[in-house]
Amino acid sequence: MPLLLAVIWFVQRYYLRTSRQVRLLEIEAKSPLYTHFTETIAGISTIKAYHWQSQFQQTCDEHINNTQRTYYMLLSIQQWLAFILDLLVAVMAVVIVSITTCLHDKFSPGEIGVALNIVLTFNDALAQAITSWTQVETSIGAVTRVQRFRDTTPTELRQGATETLQSVHDWPSRGAVVFHQVTACYSSNTPPALTNVNLTIKPSEKIAICGPSGSGKTSLILALLQMIEVRSGSISIDGRDLQSLRPGDIRSRINVTPQDPFFIPGTVAYNLDPTATASNVLIETALRKAGLWEKISYAGGLSADLQPTSWSAGEKHLFALARALTNDSQIVILDEVTSSVDTTTEIIMQRVIQEEFPNRTVIAIVHRFGNIDLFDRVAVLQRGEVVEYDTPKTLLSQDSKFRELYVSSLGHSCY
Repeated sequence: MPLLLAVIWFVQRYYLRTSRQVRLLEIEAKSPLYTHFTETIAGISTIKAYHWQSQFQQTCDEHINNTQRTYYMLLSIQQWLAFILDLLVAVMAVVIVSITTCLHDKFSPGEIGVALNIVLTFNDALAQAITSWTQVETSIGAVTRVQRFRDTTPTELRQGATETLQSVHDWPSRGAVVFHQVTACYSSNTPPALTNVNLTIKPSEKIAICGPSGSGKTSLILALLQMIEVRSGSISIDGRDLQSLRPGDIRSRINVTPQDPFFIPGTVAYNLDPTATASNVLIETALRKAGLWEKISYAGGLSADLQPTSWSAGEKHLFALARALTNDSQIVILDEVTSSVDTTTEIIMQRVIQEEFPNRTVIAIVHRFGNIDLFDRVAVLQRGEVVEYDTPKTLLSQDSKFRELYVSSLGHSCY
């Protein structure tokens, strides 16, 4: 019996260690396959339009082969376990038969039959026990990786963030934003993305942020949202220094519409109002103002699952704008929301912005200047610095950087 237990312990230890590692390899090999499958479904129309079916089929076959290699290896290990346990049972059966043959007068035929039956069924029970234990170990390993990821991932909590917004429900109430000599970077070992930025935005002002590619427009927004490191200077909203607040609290109080609209698996209502603070009437009103209610109601209404894969780029941006209408925030950030839409959609979006956000502070990154007169002031960035900040009329009447961008965008000199 001690020898038998020692053999079983060695087999399960060897099998467990190997099977667990192969199982992890199988999980990692499946990830590219699932990603490729999801991307293929999302871009199936583009693939057909450019006749890329053969290339995508070849890539899919490669991913399947890589996945099946690990799966076949796992099955081979399981067959090895079954073979070893069969040998172990055979040895036990030989031992029992040998003992009963030598001591035939000590055992009755019934006892011998029961012993052999137990030995023959012992194989399946032992294999199932070891396989189940391996699955438990693999599941525990997955939990361990999640815990390790949680422990090693940098947190946004900072030492100076001592102030909480739980008791301040109306912040920001005015929407005044001040950048004072702000220098910010994406990490401690990279050059600054913003350098000595000074910017004062009054309540309810409409500010256009423009500049050439890589000038720091997005970095300015990320600094306001506390998503990049502010090395020096300060950013304040309604007199509160953002360094004293938690980044998550700040972002929850600012209404942001990104350049690439994102969607959450779930219903239309959940996508428009994930926090479930808006009423269905308010959500329906927002969709009507964005011109999407007819499309949404035809697909099943607010409780239907959102299927944005068949939507055009303009409809996706209008949906993101409708999401902004359901968020009662005093500061609205628009990140190039009209850069990839047609003229009709742009007119709808500009109308909604002007009619629905008259008393809110709007900060918009813009590349199209056809409606630049709708903004109160324009901030021009270049190499991470604010080089110009004035009204559109004043900047266009001067030999300014903004005038160059404006003329370049229109393709001819207007002034």
